[in-house]
Amino acid sequence: MKKGAGYLLYFVDLPNEDERRAIISIHLNKRKRAVENYDIDSIVKDSEGYSGAEIEEIVESALSNAFEDDMREMTTQDVLDAIKDSIPLSISRKEQIVNLRLWANERARNASTQKELVTVPESPNRRVIQSN
Repeated sequence: MKKGAGYLLYFVDLPNEDERRAIISIHLNKRKRAVENYDIDSIVKDSEGYSGAEIEEIVESALSNAFEDDMREMTTQDVLDAIKDSIPLSISRKEQIVNLRLWANERARNASTQKELVTVPESPNRRVIQSN
């Protein structure tokens, strides 16, 4: 049987640095924010282990917090704070992601151009959210 596109399985892993840079830029542009006004390198670094959807939520949260707090323009620090305030699925569901990667390693083609898996820092610089 001839192999066709319909027979291939693709695995979409967490975004690498270049992919996160593109995702962040897309979501800043989507919200009419000039990418050059932000320290994208810091945001890319701190967003390691986050999915594209989680990065979008971070940008939305940072924008909302800046507007609600002081009715001011969102800053890089707002985005970094939103990252620290969230726990990515790569941490909360780490075991499932490891198992999915093992499964995909033998059964699927990587959809990304990256050669190595994205890692998640062991001691993420996250805020502890206190419940009242």
